Amino acid sequence: MQVGFMVTNGGPHPADAWADQTTETILALLVDDPTNTSAAAAAARQAKRDLRPKLFAILNEHHGSVQEGERKTLPRHLVAAREHVAMKIELPNVFDAENKVLAVLATTPWKVHFAKPDVQQVICNIVRQHTADVMHIERRWHQDRLEAAAKKGA
Repeated sequence: MQVGFMVTNGGPHPADAWADQTTETILALLVDDPTNTSAAAAAARQAKRDLRPKLFAILNEHHGSVQEGERKTLPRHLVAAREHVAMKIELPNVFDAENKVLAVLATTPWKVHFAKPDVQQVICNIVRQHTADVMHIERRWHQDRLEAAAKKGA
């Protein structure tokens, strides 16, 4: 599985950056041979390229919605923000995004592979982990801002 790093530069990642990361993590599951010159291999590589914007659109909407929902629940006071960060993350409804991703994958040359329950579980785990990461980073960034404001006021 692909592991990537996202640099915040002092703030949370925008939804489109998360969508890029999640899309690329899913696409990395499709291993291809760039040295294979067959027509079938070329068609598979093109199908993978065509899949990218479809997955991105689904995941950009999903991560944007998650960020918006999380920002609405952020506490205004530092002590509460610290408690909020320490809370177990309860994922919002990710089934819609997962179902949309799986539906798009079912239209690809790899539809048989993506119909396997264990493969679908891997896809869902990626979406869920990235969703939890989005939420955690929103909480941490908010807490860090409150910590910095408290230090300035002290």
